[in-house]
Amino acid sequence: MIRRARDERGTAMVEFAIILPAFLLILLGVMDFGKVMYYFQSSTQAAATGARQAAVDRWPDDGTVDFQSWVKDQLKTKELREDARVCVVFPDGATTPGKRVEVRVQVPYDIPLVNAFTGGNDLLVRASATMRIEVDSAGASGVAIDPADDIGTCT
Repeated sequence: MIRRARDERGTAMVEFAIILPAFLLILLGVMDFGKVMYYFQSSTQAAATGARQAAVDRWPDDGTVDFQSWVKDQLKTKELREDARVCVVFPDGATTPGKRVEVRVQVPYDIPLVNAFTGGNDLLVRASATMRIEVDSAGASGVAIDPADDIGTCT
């Protein structure tokens, strides 16, 4: 009888079954965090590239792409490009040299693990970049951006 009480066969399986859900939750959390950081880095890079191009008033345009679409194309994956919102704002209300231009990129983040804790709402990864305008729109060789046409709607 005492011999049976000391039998430890199967305890490793029970311990594994207890630890597995916590381990998987941590693993999936790390993967989600990595994906959020990727979204943020890609969005920040696209916003900075867009702000730079808006500041010098030149972006590679063959007449078929508007500025908002061009900035979206700077995002690294199709998944990001499809759902991204791009806004261009002129905080000073003008495009003369020395005034500011701000490019904002927003990408929704929809991951089941995160949605389980946020009630099913998408998280919004936001990035922005602000630069001083260097070239007067009237004399630029690129496509002029009109401050009256604040591009896009971002929150």
